[in-house]
Amino acid sequence: MASLVQAPGSRLANFFAFRRDPLEFMVRMNDVGDLVALSSARTAPSFVVNDPECVHELLVAKERHLRKGRSSRILAETLGSGLLTTEGQEHATQRKLVQPAFHMQQIARQAQAIVALAQLAVDRWMQAGLDGAVVRPLSDDLMELTLRVITASMFGDAIDERADQLGAAVDVCIRHSARRLYAPVPLSLKVPTPAHRRFAQALTDLDRYLDECMDADREHLDANRGATLLSMLLDLRTEEGEALLTREQVRDQLLTIFIAGHETTANALSWALYLLCVVPDVQAQWHEELDAVLAGATPTFADVARLPLTQRIFQESLRLYPTAWMILREAAEPVAIGGHEFAANSTFLISPFAIHRSARWWDDPLAFRPERFAGERVKGLPRYVYFPFGGGSRSCVGSQFAQMEAVLILAVLGQTLRFELPTPGLRVEPEPSVSLRVRGGLTLRMMRRYPSA
Repeated sequence: MASLVQAPGSRLANFFAFRRDPLEFMVRMNDVGDLVALSSARTAPSFVVNDPECVHELLVAKERHLRKGRSSRILAETLGSGLLTTEGQEHATQRKLVQPAFHMQQIARQAQAIVALAQLAVDRWMQAGLDGAVVRPLSDDLMELTLRVITASMFGDAIDERADQLGAAVDVCIRHSARRLYAPVPLSLKVPTPAHRRFAQALTDLDRYLDECMDADREHLDANRGATLLSMLLDLRTEEGEALLTREQVRDQLLTIFIAGHETTANALSWALYLLCVVPDVQAQWHEELDAVLAGATPTFADVARLPLTQRIFQESLRLYPTAWMILREAAEPVAIGGHEFAANSTFLISPFAIHRSARWWDDPLAFRPERFAGERVKGLPRYVYFPFGGGSRSCVGSQFAQMEAVLILAVLGQTLRFELPTPGLRVEPEPSVSLRVRGGLTLRMMRRYPSA
């Protein structure tokens, strides 16, 4: 039976501690017990979940008793009834429809475009460099790069002329959702505050772009069939030949993948490059792998499996800085977790960020050590001590695409560039938004490994 203990401190003190620094609070609760009861409302009590077996129960074994609840309602303000926000049978149906777009054959089709876009980004970044070196706002650069990747795979559209506008609109929507997710009582969107007006305009910009993409794709459906996610969704048909998804349903799926599919990967890449700067010995080993395996050739989908260290770098960066830093569940009905009974409307807070850093499971947990993921080292650990993509039927449908994309982008960057912190010893802080960002953005110095003559 899992331990169930009361959190130290009052309800008010814990509330303000979480609001002040959610990551520090969740890490601190990780040392208190398997299940930690927060001093909260009796009608909707809250519990921090630290035990991997309890996480398995919540995300897999007993997921039918649970719902995403409040987090889904907030995200639906932006995403509508898409894969991230629907519950129960509706979610299962949508996942079945979308899943084929992320089969390995479909993923492999995108590799060449990812590599080409990454190389174009490197070339642009270095144009302003003197003596083969430049300091860049890398978080912004990576956000633009992954935006171009997701639009190419979804729509076959390079968005060159709209990248800034769409990127800004996505950022507004994400910050809007983050503020409301962690607000005690979110203000009604009907109140015309400046923030609400910015959100409405951002959503209008994104909807207009998606409408144009859908109209263009319908005109060329035969030529595009199967080549993009949009064409796959538009081509879904019943046995009678009727469209399975309405235009609004297609929009909701597109916007969900459009926003979630690039922001999380860009953040994960930022953390990986930061950690490579913090531990330059690993960066040197990474360059050695790229040189030995690729020998200067352009990376391909087949090379992903041939770059184990690059894969482990990404895995270890997701351990220390998982983009999905918090998972929320609500009990739809009374449920037993860890041998304890919990009432309907109980809320469970699961933090991959905290569990990934627990000394109970990880040796020297705060150190960046990609070799943890070599061979059999992690196979003996419980399943839910490492779960950067969630778990169960609500695990990230695009996790394989994200991992392939990240490894290929890292390979392209590492072939050409070496990275350094702009100030030696600089430490950056995580910002717990909808996903885990670098607070204030990441700026790095990048240098050509082999400067031009």
